[in-house]
Amino acid sequence: MSIRSRGRLTKGESISRPNQVKRFSLEEEQLALFRNLRFKHFLIAFIAKSLETIVDRKVDREAIVFTPDAARASQNNLLDLVAAWTPVVEAVLSFLATKVSAAEFSTKLTDETLLDDVAKHVSALLYAGKASIQFADFSKLVAES
Repeated sequence: MSIRSRGRLTKGESISRPNQVKRFSLEEEQLALFRNLRFKHFLIAFIAKSLETIVDRKVDREAIVFTPDAARASQNNLLDLVAAWTPVVEAVLSFLATKVSAAEFSTKLTDETLLDDVAKHVSALLYAGKASIQFADFSKLVAES
């Protein structure tokens, strides 16, 4: 049995990947944004600003928490709560990546109005797209302010 047939490569060999994953341009833009270390903090602040539109009620951006029932370990474990956030983050990130490119993010980050301007635009898109209906189950997990 050769080394290659056991799943190992010898020096100089490469793997041909016929089923290589092709990314859409939007996904490429999202990955480029995540490569910027400051973007992660911006995304968290951005989601906090957009959360009222998503849950369709007022929330305290300084203390966004799950309801006591949702946070109870017997109801949901940590992975369940992360899974509840995932569709929200994906939706917000998709809209955000269409408004701010990775190339301009670093230069515009020093602009103090960037977060507010982009949040206003994306919140309008989320509102028009009826995000509160789409994320109704998630909204039930978020505690009232």
